[in-house]
Amino acid sequence: MTQIGSQVQAVESGAQSLFSKTKMRFVFPATAACILLGCLLTRPAAGQEPTPAPAPSPTPAQPTTPATAPEPEKHVGGLPILRNADENSWLLNLEYYAPLPGFNRNNRDIDVRNIRFARAWHFSQGWEIQLGAVGFRATGTRTAPSVSPNPPLQRSGAFGMGIGPTIRWNFLQFPCWRLFAEATEDLIYSTTSFPAEGTSYNGYFRGGGGASFKVSELYWLETSFHWAHVSNGRALSENPIWNGRGFSIGVRRTLQGNSPAHQAPSNRKSLLPFLRGADEKAWITSFDYFAPQPGYHRLYRDIDVEDFRVNYAWHYPRGWEFQFGGFTFRASGTRDNPAAPPPFERSDALGAGFGPLLRWNALDFKRWRIFGDLGVDLIVTNNVFPAGGTHYDFFLHGGAGTSFKLNESNWLETSFHWTHISNGQGYQVAINPTWQGYGLTVGLRHTLGPSNVESQSTTDHSWLPITRMADENAWVTNFEYFGPLENLNHFRPDMNVRDFRVARVWHFSSGFEFQLGGLAFPRPIASGFGPLFRWNFLQTRRWRVFVDGEPDLVKSSFFFIPRPRDEYEFYLRGGVGTSLRIHRSYWLEASGRWAHISNSWGGSNADYPSWSGLGASVGLRHTFR
Repeated sequence: MTQIGSQVQAVESGAQSLFSKTKMRFVFPATAACILLGCLLTRPAAGQEPTPAPAPSPTPAQPTTPATAPEPEKHVGGLPILRNADENSWLLNLEYYAPLPGFNRNNRDIDVRNIRFARAWHFSQGWEIQLGAVGFRATGTRTAPSVSPNPPLQRSGAFGMGIGPTIRWNFLQFPCWRLFAEATEDLIYSTTSFPAEGTSYNGYFRGGGGASFKVSELYWLETSFHWAHVSNGRALSENPIWNGRGFSIGVRRTLQGNSPAHQAPSNRKSLLPFLRGADEKAWITSFDYFAPQPGYHRLYRDIDVEDFRVNYAWHYPRGWEFQFGGFTFRASGTRDNPAAPPPFERSDALGAGFGPLLRWNALDFKRWRIFGDLGVDLIVTNNVFPAGGTHYDFFLHGGAGTSFKLNESNWLETSFHWTHISNGQGYQVAINPTWQGYGLTVGLRHTLGPSNVESQSTTDHSWLPITRMADENAWVTNFEYFGPLENLNHFRPDMNVRDFRVARVWHFSSGFEFQLGGLAFPRPIASGFGPLFRWNFLQTRRWRVFVDGEPDLVKSSFFFIPRPRDEYEFYLRGGVGTSLRIHRSYWLEASGRWAHISNSWGGSNADYPSWSGLGASVGLRHTFR
């Protein structure tokens, strides 16, 4: 052992000498070498037993903490929006597209085949985001019909590849199957110009719908039908576009455990305060078809309109509902302008728009609802619509319909709507060839589970102190019809008046009642608002008899579209009626009424001149506490 100690001292003195000579340039390598050499020198010789180390002194037992299982690894998406996905997947699709009939079939006889590989993030509400790459192959010919009667054929074969996103909306989704609509936009680069005389880079859009079927725990089979459009975004003289349609078939592999299966409910409040009281939230997918109204519009605006719409809805316990969404728009037909040639002008257009919708569920039960709604949208089209108009328009639509509950999360909705399209520049203006129509809507409503209504005070903070004393609150929906009184209508003796009214009601224990609401006239179009005062001089738990009166301020057209030289009138009504209770929350109301419209001011051509009439009102009252 004495020899080993002398060797260690020699090594240490060597290390100190080396440190002083190199001035710390080789401090770390030298230290490591010394430690390694020391370990080799202190190893016991062969056949020599190592000296046992002294036993450590006993120490007090320390409390041991139970071992915890490691937390599962969380895969967080690169973008914050992707972190809420409840399912992550990879998709592989094969797609085939043929040119559309007509121009594309005759002059762009090109077939396109794709293979697409994408990553998908699916969200519990039905939305899905995909990001993928596509391999592209085109075969066929292009012709230029304006060159000669027998134009030459130009080969338009190309290979290419691209990348881009997909937005998918699963409007019906169940554990084993889904129905969806989707749109994809890829930026592609091809080996040659595509089509011929085009460019090597293009935008490649596809949109359509399809279905997914679960075939095992991890795999889904997907099929879909798409419309396709290839364009470089330039002017048509430099942009030989191609349009087609075809099918896609694919396999989807879900990545189990890669996304948070259970997420804590979000505590974020709604952006707008009035959205925080919703008791149900839903996505609504609907298809609308509208034909021109009979008469003038059928003769001179023979245009059909279709749109596909997706809205987000906030439903409230008292029957009201607010929706906001977007839609795609397609119009086809002709506009007749006999005052100037040519007599018929094509009014085909494609477009998109967005806007709000307000719905009143007059009857709101657990399994079915009856509603009236009104929406205002802003649309932008690729062509002026109608012909001679502008690229932007306002799209007004209102009507009534019903909803039927299919299962815990889905409702079927059908409705009938009147529509009006105008750019807002006034009637009988050359650049505003308005269009009016009516038609049907069919939709599917997907609720997002029972909604946790954000905390609100139960105290009634009415905006008028007197209304806080009401013992019953209600919404009432009325339809009124009046015929003219003889010898009292010099300007329009044959005019009948119809209006639709919705009002908020405060009923007091003494029998008095105050209402405040708005109304609309279907033809000529007008709107108004005002109070109503009612005295229930006989009232029991099941029926009431009342007398009431109301003055409304009425304006031609709609109040939210101001126009120069608008006419204003007072619309006075009063009568006697009765209310009958038909359900714990609903009353049926009927009354006989007298009406008078005052002389107008503010305009020169009143739609509703001084007029008096008799009629009736029928209404439905929805009470709440």
